[in-house]
Amino acid sequence: MRVPLFLYFLLGGLGLWSQDAIRRYPMEPDGLPRFELPEIHILAPFGSDRQRKKALRRKAQYDRLRYNVEKVYPYAKIFARHFTYLHNTLKTIEDPTIRESFKNKVEKDLFGRYEKDLRDMTITQGKILIKLLHREQGQTAFEGIKDLKSGAAAVFWQGVARIFGNNLKSEYDPEEEIMIELILEELNQP
Repeated sequence: MRVPLFLYFLLGGLGLWSQDAIRRYPMEPDGLPRFELPEIHILAPFGSDRQRKKALRRKAQYDRLRYNVEKVYPYAKIFARHFTYLHNTLKTIEDPTIRESFKNKVEKDLFGRYEKDLRDMTITQGKILIKLLHREQGQTAFEGIKDLKSGAAAVFWQGVARIFGNNLKSEYDPEEEIMIELILEELNQP
């Protein structure tokens, strides 16, 4: 079989041209193995300095968002897991005194364990955390506080959040937060 020299070196360099490769991949009618190469993206050079700067700003924004999501996402998963555990456990406890005692114990434990980390978060990271909590749990942070504490506590914490430019009633919309969704899909890949 005659193979063009450049193709031989290209396939050999990729480790795709060998007797194993020929046996492993289906053959085309002309006798060459058929295989799929990974998709690559070729970017055109920037038309102007302005376009280059704009692309660099977008890249910096994406990198900052990725950093924030990577920092906050583990907490969203942890809090959602604790909230589910708490909710399921509270369903089994009938005595109101024991329920309140249990809720206070779990709240104190979580607050003690994660207070420093939460206080060290930026406002942007807090906004992302609230949206990811909605994504993971299926209810807003406001609804969660209202369920576990009271409506008055939820209103109080909503007021505190609004002072800092946040909103506990923020919902996660995958179409609106497409960049966060793409980052999360990337993070969840094995």
